[in-house]
Order: sequence, then structure tokens, then C-alpha cells
Amino acid sequence: LDLSVNYFTGHFSFSNETLNVIDTIDISSNQFTSTAVLEPPNLRECNMQRNKFACPIPDWTEKKCNGHCR
Repeated sequence: LDLSVNYFTGHFSFSNETLNVIDTIDISSNQFTSTAVLEPPNLRECNMQRNKFACPIPDWTEKKCNGHCR
């Protein structure tokens, strides 16, 4: 899933069906302010840099996806 470099805002999350099958996420360079709490179990690659996440954000988004909060 590549949604990078858009002007998406608000909360980014997954449906239950997507959560179980997604393995790559790139939502970098958007303006998301929050993200899903649950980590996709098959996640291999992830990029959540350059968003506007409000603290706190889930640990997996910081550790695996370079997501940072303000």
C-alpha cells in the first residue's frame, strides 16, 4: 500500500481484512495526525515519516516505520 506524498489528513487505519494481509505500508509525506493501534501481523516494510502524528503513537509505528509524533 503506497499512499505517500499526498495531502491526506486525519486518522490512518486498516480494516480487519486489510490488517491480516498487508505487508508493506508507505504513508510518508502526508498530514496524518493518528494511526492504527494494531500492528499488521505480516508487516515487512513500512514508512510513516513526515506526518503530523499527535503523541502518543503506537510503539510499532516508531520502531518499524520511523513514525514520529509531535
